Amino acid sequence: MRNFKSFYTKLVVLVMMLGINFGLKSQANTYTFATSTGQTALTSSAWTTNQATSTNCDDGSFTGTLPFTFVYEGTSYTSFSYNYNGVVKLGSTSIGAATSGLTTNGPIIAAGFNDISAGWTSTSTSTNAGYVRHGLTSASAPNRVFVIDFFIRNSLLCSSARNTQFQVRLYETSNKIEILFITTSAATTNTWSTLARIGLGGASSSNYLSVSGSHVASSSSQSSTPNWPGNGRMYTFTPPPTIVSSASSLTAFSACQNTASAEQNFSVSGSNLTANITVTPPAGFEISTTSGSGFSTAAITLTQSGGTVATTTIYVRMAAQSSSPTTANITCASTGATTQNVSVSGTVSTALSITGQPTTTAQSQCQGAAFTALSTTVTGTSPSYQWQQSADGSTGWTSAVGGSGSTTATFTPSSSTVGVLYYRCSITSGAPCSSALTTSVCGPFTVSTAPSPTFTAQAGASACIGVDVTYTTQSGQSSYVWTVPGVLNTDYSITSGSLSSTSNSVTLKWLTTGSKTV
Repeated sequence: MRNFKSFYTKLVVLVMMLGINFGLKSQANTYTFATSTGQTALTSSAWTTNQATSTNCDDGSFTGTLPFTFVYEGTSYTSFSYNYNGVVKLGSTSIGAATSGLTTNGPIIAAGFNDISAGWTSTSTSTNAGYVRHGLTSASAPNRVFVIDFFIRNSLLCSSARNTQFQVRLYETSNKIEILFITTSAATTNTWSTLARIGLGGASSSNYLSVSGSHVASSSSQSSTPNWPGNGRMYTFTPPPTIVSSASSLTAFSACQNTASAEQNFSVSGSNLTANITVTPPAGFEISTTSGSGFSTAAITLTQSGGTVATTTIYVRMAAQSSSPTTANITCASTGATTQNVSVSGTVSTALSITGQPTTTAQSQCQGAAFTALSTTVTGTSPSYQWQQSADGSTGWTSAVGGSGSTTATFTPSSSTVGVLYYRCSITSGAPCSSALTTSVCGPFTVSTAPSPTFTAQAGASACIGVDVTYTTQSGQSSYVWTVPGVLNTDYSITSGSLSSTSNSVTLKWLTTGSKTV
């Protein structure tokens, strides 16, 4: 529905993000506003014109590709659209027939946003119907200017002749925006709609910069501009110095003690700068502009030219050190620009080292008896243990069979199988300190068949008190254990031999009666 009888043009730029950029970006309400008079129109030698027709003169809209990348609110755009309501929108989504203000169509640039029409009547021709056209000026890259030129014949429902011209200009490199009010042939210049809007709208509805009829910009009050700003009146919006980083943080670094880590990288660029960008690493980290070399803890200066620092890759690594650094930020700073921080952290791991060797002393046990455990100590990150065995102590090493703790720092060898074996421990650690070490060889460990003791000489079924009785078992063994009932010299006495662990024979004289078991 058409509610306004006066002509008013609006230019809107809606920002389409082409890539993800981290850190705070400039917002529409942080742009610097300036106004001037006596300005003239820019022209192009190759206009692309969209002439109004009877079917599109009111709400016609058009899309196109920008001749250069334009940055708005810190985000890059390559496409745009506009309509006869005075709106220009950046991004791949068409502006359509939008007619409302700065807070509902953002992010935008408005040059008189209202419900207007290009103008067309049944007698219109290509020379008297309204149009919108766009083109480049004669300036060369990187200083080109893209101009969108509005020429409106009528202001309401394709009637009411009112020849009015204004332009929106987008500047390459500086990303400056200009809105120029060229001329109007209205009976009086004070006939703009009471709801006309001029200014910038940001990505959020609360972020805007609205220009009032008195040529004052406000970020807190959205003004209408019922009066024509004046022939030759220019509004200029200059973005603040801006730094853009491709990352807000890097994956945690890892390295072995006293060894530099593998490198990572991020990119940084700047626009509308008044000073160079300084990239400063925190303690424990190094940066370079060259992959694989040139790393230093010193700050890097990225020199601006014409207010611009081209996208530059910054390579980062954790410096060689003995302990893990504190999580901190790489800072990218320039005078007047919001500093961009890239968070970095890392872990330094201890290299694998054997600090305690297992005992290498030989051990012998009867089958089924327990060996003394072997143990090793190491330093390093997450070590893995595997005890190994060999028949000769030098070749044929395989994982230890049986026993307990064969994959821990402490291992008790098995004595279940008769034979001779040697043992050692293989110790490994993973990234970033990947290495493998082995302990000293331990042994030999000898397992012998357990003896089955039997008497070779013993008393008969009965014996008399005071008579010598001899008990003899196998000779050549060790660890003899004799058990005799009663108390020595009370219940029995020893005539010859002994009850020691090295004696295989003893002669007893029983001193008391009863059943005796030796």
